[in-house]
Order: sequence, then structure tokens, then C-alpha cells
Amino acid sequence: MICMQKYVSLRVYVLTVLLFIIALVSVVFLPGFLHPPETDLAEYSLIKLADYIIEQDNSTFKAFNGTTGELFTSDTNETAVIKAVLSEMADTGGILWLKTKTTTFDADLPIPTNVTVYSNYPMGQTLHSIAAPYIPLVYRMDTRVLTYYEPPYFVIKGHANIDETHYGSIVSDGVTFEYGTYQWKAKIENPNNRSIIYVGVFEKTHGWGSNGAIYAAVSKNVYEFATYNDTGGSERTTLTDQDWTTETTFRVKWNSTHALLYVDGALEATHTCVPTEPMQFFFEVGTYEDPPPTVEPAVYIRQESFRKIE
Repeated sequence: MICMQKYVSLRVYVLTVLLFIIALVSVVFLPGFLHPPETDLAEYSLIKLADYIIEQDNSTFKAFNGTTGELFTSDTNETAVIKAVLSEMADTGGILWLKTKTTTFDADLPIPTNVTVYSNYPMGQTLHSIAAPYIPLVYRMDTRVLTYYEPPYFVIKGHANIDETHYGSIVSDGVTFEYGTYQWKAKIENPNNRSIIYVGVFEKTHGWGSNGAIYAAVSKNVYEFATYNDTGGSERTTLTDQDWTTETTFRVKWNSTHALLYVDGALEATHTCVPTEPMQFFFEVGTYEDPPPTVEPAVYIRQESFRKIE
């Protein structure tokens, strides 16, 4: 009888130990399978990085604390929600992620200098202005190329080590430019042989440069100036002794016969193959595949630096 009791007690003890081990393994390892670690999400998702997130739920705009996930405020008036969040962030600063689609920032809705605004706006949605007089911009981006505003720059940044071709751009919205001399300030980051970084483009139809375009870019580590006339003719100049990784002043002088590029005041190229019709202005980053870039290419254009000077 005593032996039987000892046997039962031993069985209970062994089962208890096994249950404890199973519970310990579940607590330590199972969450990792059900929910990837935050570091895995943070590489591609701003939701783990933003201090506040604003999104739209039917006709209601909601602002959430990005750290706790708690609802901060909500209203049917989008501007009221954004103002409340920016007021809350004015002292501490941080990152605001806008998932809404209709916001326009202007003098009535300024962004504090210590607040960075990210957005995932689709093409056709206005966000910021680039210069005075007011020139509204639209953001075009996907999950692999980010476009955002980080005072005092508008930024486009591509991901590294993603074996797909992706583009992101920021384009003047409903505003076109005719003959004249235009100037702006920009810089680039991580130029490489698997990406193209456009520091400034005039183009008749976005995405169709052969219809008419003037641009300066770093394409696969090659600095270049290119122009297209209205019928698909083109001219290209490879630029030497260039480094645009610090803020650089670009100037394009364009008339019916010539397009000239100046970099920090120095004339770098003169083309006679030029477009004749009004064009949009934009800047862009594209990443290639097979293989992809191993660094994150980016372009920064200084807010309010773009202007027509002649």
C-alpha cells in the first residue's frame, strides 16, 4: 500500500513538472509564433514608431496614442482632431502618422517644428506646400518607399534589401510651370547602383517623361541632367565631380531653345532638346530589383526653397 502511494505520488509529481514545463514554454515561445516581435514590425510599419496616429472611421476622425493604443480624441471635423493632437505634441514633439486622406496643412494648420508628419496618402491627395506663393503637393508612395515631411525637408526614402521595383514621389498638385528660371535646394542620401534619385523634375505628364521633361538625377550612381522634347527626342549629360549629399542649390533656366542646369551657381549643362509646354514639378526615388539596393536611397528638398527667380 505504501509502495502504491509512493508510485501515485511520483506520477503526480512527474505530471506536475511536465505541466509546468509546457506552461513555461508556452509563455516564453508561443507569443513569438502568434505575434512577431516588435522589431520585425517596426522595420516596415510606422504604427510601432508613431507617437500619435490619426485615422478615419466612416465619418469620424480618431486620434490614438501610438504608445498605449488608447483613443485620445475623435470628431467628425478632421481639422479639429489634428489641431488637438498637434497642440498636445507641441511641447514634447514626436511623430504623427496620418492615415486620413484629405488633410491640407497651411497657415491655418501649421506643423510645430519638433513634430514629424508621416502619411500614406494615395496619389491625388494634397498635403503640404512647397513654396510661396502656395504650391500644393501630392504624395505618391507605397509600403516600400516612404514620403513624409520632416522639417525643414520633404523626404522620399526607399527601403533596402527588398527585391522589388518601387517608386515614391512628391508632385506639384494642379500647378504647372512655363518658361523661366527656377531654383530650389535639395540633398540626397545613399546613392547606389540599384536606385534612381531625382532631385528635381519638370514633366508634362507624371510618369511619361518622353512627352516632355527636364530633370537632374543620380541614376545607378551616375549624376546626370536630361531633357526630352514634346515628340520624344532626348538629350543627356553625365555630370562629373558632383556630390549632392550635402544641401545643394539647383537652378534650371528654360526657354524655347535651351535648358541650362546650374549646381551651386556653376553652369553644368546646356541642352537644346527642350519641351515647350507647361509642366509639373516633382522629385522622386525609385529602387530596383534583382538585386535590390543594400542601403536606403533618399532625397530631401527644403521647404519653401523652390521659387521662380526670372
